[in-house]
Amino acid sequence: MPDSTKTLMGGIYTHLRSLDIEDYLASGQFSLFLKNQDLEDAWKQFLVESEDRPDLYGNDVGKNTFTLFLLHVFHRHHEEFPVIMGDFFCSISKWSSHLLPVVKLKRDLQNLGYSDSDIDAIFLGNVST
Repeated sequence: MPDSTKTLMGGIYTHLRSLDIEDYLASGQFSLFLKNQDLEDAWKQFLVESEDRPDLYGNDVGKNTFTLFLLHVFHRHHEEFPVIMGDFFCSISKWSSHLLPVVKLKRDLQNLGYSDSDIDAIFLGNVST
């Protein structure tokens, strides 16, 4: 996996810290998102892998899990990635009382190679911006 892609995925996590992403990832809302996307097993796999690493602790476990999970979704579901991310952003924005950092997230998605029309479609739904 290219380091730049992994760095971009970690950046998405960092940009979502203001929405209390650590708490969201442990919430029922996130579990419902995983179930709706049929991604529960992938999340569990990366969570176990991250928890088993002795060099990770605290929020680093969550960031690593999320980064590996996004890399998996990006590579396995590349065409659907914008739709999945749109659903994810919608889910977290409904859960959190904070606004999405849309400009930063759009830049992350552009750097991943998605077109402006793909990116606009992500944020045109029910995402609170």
